[in-house]
Amino acid sequence: YWHTVGTSGLAYTFASNPALALDQSGVPYLFAGGKLFMYNSASCVLASDSINSSESNEMEITYSNDLYISTSTEQCKVYKQNGYSWQRLDTGGISEDSSAQYLKIAADTNGTPYAAYIKDNRINIKRYSGSQWANLDSGLYYSGYTDWASCNIVINKVTNEPYIAFVDTTARAVVKRYDGTRWQDVGGPLFLTDKISNISITI
Repeated sequence: YWHTVGTSGLAYTFASNPALALDQSGVPYLFAGGKLFMYNSASCVLASDSINSSESNEMEITYSNDLYISTSTEQCKVYKQNGYSWQRLDTGGISEDSSAQYLKIAADTNGTPYAAYIKDNRINIKRYSGSQWANLDSGLYYSGYTDWASCNIVINKVTNEPYIAFVDTTARAVVKRYDGTRWQDVGGPLFLTDKISNISITI
C-alpha cells in the first residue's frame, strides 16, 4: 500500500515539476515551489531558505549528502545547499538567458556535479570543477523538434562516466556516454511513434 509521508500542500503556492530525492540515510527531500522540505520521521519541515523557482526543477544528493538544485524558471541556475541557505555555482557558467532549456543535473561518486541543457541547436554538457563549469567535449549537435525537445543525464556510479539521453530530429531516442575524450553511442536509436515531452535515463 502507498502511505502519505508528511502533509500534502507543503509548497503553499503553485508548483510544477517538484523534485524528490533521498539522502544516504534514506531521508526524503522534496523541492517544490522554491522551497526545500525534509521528512524527519514525524513530519515534513522546511530545510532551507526559498529560491525563486516554480518550474523545471531537478535535485541531486551525492554520496557525501551534498544537495544540489537546478532551476529553469527564467535562467538556468544550479545551487548547492549550504546549511539553511543556498550557494549558486558560478553565476556565468550556465547559460544566462531564457533560450536555454531542459536543464538537468547529476553527480558522480566524488560529488562532482554535471549539468546538461539544450541551447542554440546543441546539447551542452558541463562539469563543475569547484570554481567554474567546463564543457565536456564541444557538446552534441541537436536540431530536434521544439515540442519534442528533451534531454537527461545520469552518471554511471561504477565508472563515473556520464550518459546523456535525448530525442533527435527524426523522433528517435538516443543514448550516448562520455568516455573521457568523446561521446560514444550506446546501442542503437529507439524509434518513437508518439510525441514525448520528457525523457528519463537511469543506471
